[in-house]
Amino acid sequence: NKKKTIELDYSSLHIHLLYSKEGIDYHELYGKKADPYLLKGYGKRYRTVIKRAFLIALNMQTPKNFSQTVAYTLREEGIFKKDISYKDILSQFFTLHPKIKKYFFTGIGTELQYIDSCITDSIVRRMCKLNIPLLGVHDSFIVEEKYKSILEEYMYDSFIENKLVSIPSIAIK
Repeated sequence: NKKKTIELDYSSLHIHLLYSKEGIDYHELYGKKADPYLLKGYGKRYRTVIKRAFLIALNMQTPKNFSQTVAYTLREEGIFKKDISYKDILSQFFTLHPKIKKYFFTGIGTELQYIDSCITDSIVRRMCKLNIPLLGVHDSFIVEEKYKSILEEYMYDSFIENKLVSIPSIAIK
């Protein structure tokens, strides 16, 4: 309808879901501006690769073939980096996030996706009650710009409604 839209995105959603499972607020532990996907020696240009490796580790049942699985997936997605050690990424991640280390290689990714869907359902239901069109894209939502503050409020409230204690930052994508 040619009206200006805005996309709001949860930052590091699965990290926050895991910390919530532990009853811990990630921001209280690391600060509001901390990025869980920035690791020593890799810089911001590797963030997408590190995040993808993290998500793969959550969906795998065992660490066997982790590096090969990550490399294969990143090649398929066109973001493979030759000069990176996936085992080092994992090691650093475990050091940085010891409180959620136990969830890696357990296949918990499916459970996190279910929680994500409950959050989305809460937001969609609320927006529909107000007759506000909404488009969900993974863990972000697009609305007409004038509804930005309502969407932000509902994105926050959906975490409370689902009894999650670690609430991610919400950013404009």
